[in-house]
Formats: sequence, structure tokens, C-alpha cells
Amino acid sequence: MPVTNEGEGTRWFQCGQLYRDMFNELGDDPSYLRRCPWDTPGDHKHRTVFSIGEVDVAPGGYGFGIATDARGRMYVWGDNQDYFDHPNIDEEDKGGLREIARNIVPGVAHGGWAHIVTTRAWPPDKTEKKDAEDPTDEEIVREDDRQNRRGVRCFGWNKYGHAQGWDAPLEVVAVAAGERHSLALSAGGTVFAWGDNLTGQLGLGGEYKTDGKTSTDQWDSTMKGARRDPLPMDVPTVSAGHEVKIVGLAAGARHSALVSSAGDVFTVGWGLYGQLGHEDCEDIFAPRRVEHLAGQFAVSVAAGSAHTAAVTKDGALYTWGSNRKGELGTATGDVTRKHDDIGCEPGDTAAIPQLVDLDRSGGDEAGSLAVAVSCGSAHTIALARLETGEAGLFGFGWNNVGQLGVGDYEDRGIPARIRLPENEKGKTTKLRCGWWHTVVGVEEY
Repeated sequence: MPVTNEGEGTRWFQCGQLYRDMFNELGDDPSYLRRCPWDTPGDHKHRTVFSIGEVDVAPGGYGFGIATDARGRMYVWGDNQDYFDHPNIDEEDKGGLREIARNIVPGVAHGGWAHIVTTRAWPPDKTEKKDAEDPTDEEIVREDDRQNRRGVRCFGWNKYGHAQGWDAPLEVVAVAAGERHSLALSAGGTVFAWGDNLTGQLGLGGEYKTDGKTSTDQWDSTMKGARRDPLPMDVPTVSAGHEVKIVGLAAGARHSALVSSAGDVFTVGWGLYGQLGHEDCEDIFAPRRVEHLAGQFAVSVAAGSAHTAAVTKDGALYTWGSNRKGELGTATGDVTRKHDDIGCEPGDTAAIPQLVDLDRSGGDEAGSLAVAVSCGSAHTIALARLETGEAGLFGFGWNNVGQLGVGDYEDRGIPARIRLPENEKGKTTKLRCGWWHTVVGVEEY
């Protein structure tokens, strides 16, 4: 699905704080979904044309978006792209894509607060020139090279070692980035973690010991300091009678969430707002199964600054943690339809998973089944399959910069339906939240 001037393939839309378009060159309100500047048709400086290769957008960070293409290149755009000290960064054009890396695995990238984690596409000595007579020409990612993934590459702020690169003979299939920690998942199901571990977000282990002064049990870990070299997370090998193999992961600001092949969710790290889902607000240093989701069979997880979300194979969406801005989507005060397990109001916290009813937005939707979820700092975006078979997009939580894409700047405590521009048709298939923004991919029916 190449992106060209004719607009073929996936069309990308954004809202929130990403590229403010201060001079209104593109003529749209950032509180609505609008075409990404580099993907907006027409003759303007932001337009980026890809003659070959498929373009995918990755979850971005604070004020910057990330895109990769099939050639193994990575690009950034947005107001804060200057986090990445690269000669291609253009202060005069923050809406256009700027290439900052090559030789990475297409589609495997994730932005933290001010850093990016990606994976290497192939060893440096295995390259192929597009044109052998032109040594400056672009390097092409060969199909066999894509299978030879070795270690991770990182870019940006690195105070806590969370943007440290790593050479390793491992196939890395997924990555995640938090405020100041990073995660990588190997094909064998091992989670590697590095960066800050002050609240246990690396999941490297420890034990409870009695504090002599308070006579209370405290979590004691020798791994509380920052770790610049990736270390295996201390994930249980067996849980509820099942062998544990991790197949998905997410990084919040200072906590981590994992999902196993058996559908179990594990969380670790900062727990002040109940974002770990263990019915308390304690930090923990080793991953623990979220017991309140037992039997639900989660297929994916997402994490915000202080909240967590999971989608089950049956299409249920659960959220837990901070609800300061309504990011759990479970308010009850302004609706008549209520459920026993829904009731966490904005400003409260939920230390156990809450079932989110996507049909409470007051529209004509019914029977909505969640298929994907993505979290920003304090907002949540869900992609659902409606009873009609169409795709529906819903948002709730913090909306101070229009990151919900609902046309205003008011927070939402229950799911609100997000619409594409009137002149745009298609099916939303991809969902990527940054800290204060949202990007979605739309394909033709």
C-alpha cells in the first residue's frame, strides 16, 4: 500500500498536540481528525511522497509522531521532533516527515516521552544498494534480511539509559517505551527491560521484607536503580496451571503491562493510582497476574501515564487505574444506563479492571465489540466492530488539546464517537496514540 500523490493505500489522520499548524496552512481544527500534514493531498511543503514501500505509523511520544516504511527507514514529524539531534530535522517544516534512521525493522517502533525504541533490520555488513553505480543511493531492505533482526536501536533523551542501543542475536518482535524505561519482546516470549527502575517498572524482581521501624512488609529489591543494559524481566514461568509465554506488552509512564498466550495480563511497577489492577496502590518489582481478569482471555494491552487497558477475545474492553480526566470511560453521573461493575467517576481511581460500555455514547451504535485499544497520557481510544459490521472509533479522557478528535476541548468521562471528516470515507483499521495525540489509519471499503 504505497503512499503517493494520488493518495493510494492507507490514509493517516491525526488530532491533538502533534503539529499545531500555527499559520493554519492546512485549514483544519486540530480538535477534529484531519489528514496528517505529510499525507494531505495538494502542493504544499509538508507533503511527503513515497515512490516505493508501505508506510506505517507507530505510537508516538510527547509532541512527535513516528512512521516507518518497508525500506527500513524511520521518520518523525511534529512540534517536538527536535528531541532527535539529526541534520534532517527542519525547524521550518514540522508537519513533514523527516528521516532520522535506516536499517530498522518496518513497523516495529514505539515512542516514549522523549525517546524512540526500534529494532535493527539486519547486521550492518549485509546491505544492498539500489544502484551499485551510485554509492549514495538508498539501501533496500531485502526480504531475507528482514528476518534477521538483531537487537534494538534507540534515539532521543537518555538520562536513565532508557534510550541505550543493544546488539544481541535475538529476533525482537515488539517494543514499548515509557517515560524513562523501555521494553523489548523476543520471538521466544522473553521480555527485556532497561532504563529507570525506581518504582519497579522493569520487573527485575525482589522480595517482601519486614521493615524494622514500621513492622510492615516492604518490597525490597537490589534492582531499584537505572539499568542501561537490557535484562530479562522476572516473569513467572507458570501461572494458573499454564506455561507463561508473553505475546504482547505495553509501557506506561512508570509501569509495564504484559499479555500471555493464555490470555492472562501481568503488570508491574508504579501502582499509586491502581494502574496495576491488584486491588491496591502499591508498587511491585516483579510482574503479577491481574486476578480480576482471570478467565477473560485478553488479546492485547495498552498503558497510559497512570492507567491501563485490555481487550479480550470476546470484544470486551477493560480499563483500570487513574480516572482523573475520565480516561477509564466509566462515569455514571450523566447517563441512565448503568452496570454493577461500572461506576468509577472522573477524579477517582479504580484498582481493579472496570468493564467499559462503548454503546453509552448516546448515538445509534449497538453491540459494539472492541478490537483494539491505545492509550495516551490520560486519554483512551478504542476501535470497535459495530453491530452493522462497520468499524467504530471511540475516545474518552483528557481532551485539553483535542486529542479525542471530537471537535472540542472538553474531557469525556464516557466513550464518545469519533468521526472522520465528512469528505473522507473508509474503514479505520489502525490505531496509534501518542502522549497528547491520536493517529488513525483508514483504508478503502
